[in-house]
Amino acid sequence: MAIDAKPSGVSWWREYATRVHRSPEDIDQIMRGGARTPNPYPHVRLRLVHGKSEPFLPGTGLAVWEIVLLWRDYEGDLDALMNHFAGIPITRAQVLDALAYASTHRNEIDAVVSEVEGMTEERMRKRFPCIRVITFDPDPTDQPHP
Repeated sequence: MAIDAKPSGVSWWREYATRVHRSPEDIDQIMRGGARTPNPYPHVRLRLVHGKSEPFLPGTGLAVWEIVLLWRDYEGDLDALMNHFAGIPITRAQVLDALAYASTHRNEIDAVVSEVEGMTEERMRKRFPCIRVITFDPDPTDQPHP
């Protein structure tokens, strides 16, 4: 797993070290060790979300668990999944990397997917305070608009 270590991220890593009860030197060694190791998932990076490390696809805003959730919803149909992402700057190679990562880290990803699938509206509002929930009843007489 590659970790982007830019000067602007130094304070972020110090805060991260404090949260995970490790010294900044330990985090530095982990980062340096990871940098020497070839990354089997070149499109996947890690970010800190709610105090936990989350694999994601840079430039897309999508976490690996989101890709997996949609992949399952489309019953493994990669073409349908790519059509879902129309308008989002994401490539087939990125999606395949995310799925490969998820396959290797199945327990980690499955736990997040299960948590999200089991969320009530109240829990969603608490976890995502800026979320807007829109409810509507579709009119069966409405026709799709061209």
